[in-house]
Amino acid sequence: MKNSSNIMFKIGQILNIIAIPLCAIVFILGSILAGAGFLGLAGVIDMRSDEAGIAALYGFIFLPYGLFLLVFSIISLVVCSNKHKAIVNGNDTAGPRVALIVLGALGNNIFYILAGIFSLVARSQEANK
Repeated sequence: MKNSSNIMFKIGQILNIIAIPLCAIVFILGSILAGAGFLGLAGVIDMRSDEAGIAALYGFIFLPYGLFLLVFSIISLVVCSNKHKAIVNGNDTAGPRVALIVLGALGNNIFYILAGIFSLVARSQEANK
């Protein structure tokens, strides 16, 4: 179970690293759409007002959402790496394992959830021996 936990953590970490540039693309797209919408509404760019309004609306939807995803992905990567190091270094409490499960649930990363669950199971198996 301990090896399964390590494998699940590594897969989750790889997916989190891949998610960071994708979240940055969503943030950049939101910035571009919001800027184009404002310039279209101000008359600087030749856009109809409904096109500019739609661009601004989508921009202001993507902008905070992309920023939230980007920040949360980076925080999740750092915190989960620290918690996994604590588990590997022999921390026998359930705190780091539960933190992996919670961060996996918040970040929709099933592999962090599985790593935390497998680590809890391995801990209980070692305690029963």
